[in-house]
Amino acid sequence: MKVDSFRKSRSEISRSRLVNNLRALKSLQDPGEVICPMVKCNAYGHDAVLCGKWLEAEGVDALGVALVEEGIELRQGGVDDCEILVFGVMPPTALAAVQTYRLTPVVSSLSELSELAKSLSPAAALKIHLKFDTGMNRLGLKRDDLGQVKRVLADSGQRLVVTGVCSHLACAEDLGQPNGMSDEQVHRLSEFQSELGLGGVQRHLLNSTGLVGRKFLATSRPEWRGWGARPGIALYGCFDDFDLLNEPAQKWVKQTLQPVMSVLAELVMIKRVEAGERVSYGGTWRAPATGLIGIAALGYGDGYPRLLSNRGTALIQNQRVPVIGRVCMDYTILDLSRWNGDQTLREGDLVNFWGDSGGRLGAVEVAQQVGTISYEILTGISRRIPRVAVD
Repeated sequence: MKVDSFRKSRSEISRSRLVNNLRALKSLQDPGEVICPMVKCNAYGHDAVLCGKWLEAEGVDALGVALVEEGIELRQGGVDDCEILVFGVMPPTALAAVQTYRLTPVVSSLSELSELAKSLSPAAALKIHLKFDTGMNRLGLKRDDLGQVKRVLADSGQRLVVTGVCSHLACAEDLGQPNGMSDEQVHRLSEFQSELGLGGVQRHLLNSTGLVGRKFLATSRPEWRGWGARPGIALYGCFDDFDLLNEPAQKWVKQTLQPVMSVLAELVMIKRVEAGERVSYGGTWRAPATGLIGIAALGYGDGYPRLLSNRGTALIQNQRVPVIGRVCMDYTILDLSRWNGDQTLREGDLVNFWGDSGGRLGAVEVAQQVGTISYEILTGISRRIPRVAVD
């Protein structure tokens, strides 16, 4: 049963920004190249069903998830027509659900491929993509597996239908550098596809950094053409590899991509503290002078990192304010001394912890303050924070 939310704290998800980011990323592709936006992990914290419907309406080739359960959630949520690629390792027990919900497994191991072939009924047919390990050494079929892959596919008759091949770039920031790891990976994937005789299938390799980097680093390299993309973090308006791009690419990212999520919390209380008084658990912050503090209804139980204690910042009325004291499970305390004697700030006002606000405070900056990446910040927002569609 859905429970109403009575507090104002929320995560606003902008449809127009998501769509604009998608269109901008698609503009970097050549005609006919596949695009598969990644909506795994609840669309990087943005609400997979909400974003999945918007992306499906834009006519994307597929949506990417990590788990069969995530694919089922999309189908049950109303994503009816778009192909859904499941990139995680699929247990044999999931086959019936995969068929019922029309999901496409991305097969990463010989044992997974063999189990699928063995489990399918004689009259059944299942579309699959094959994922190859071209150097990242995570998931993927290796060169030594190719002979057995041929045999399993041949023995399956028409039951296993390979409709795509893919791999995953480990160091996309070196794309375009001669003898770089990315060059090695694209050459290996092309060789694997050729050795298996899989012509005319979908091919996808580029992640966010690879897609942007190809445009500005390897435009004239023919071996990089024709590869589809699986944009993830850039789709949601963040780019942690920004400093690794060249100047034209940085300019494009800065001028084009916009954050899709804004995390807002209600200022539930404003109070005065005297000089020398301590704030929050452990009393780790002491007021240097008499002034105002504010208690915002967002804490580490909502996904705001406790590591931001005494080091984070937030926005109120487009003004930066510091996080003071330790972040609590349900609340974060802010220094409001700039409003001493100013009556324009009131309880019930909203605090912006990251997102819109003209780019003044983004999830990448928040992540850098605690030594992580925006992926972790975005996906960490818990489900007790409602996702609210805007525009």
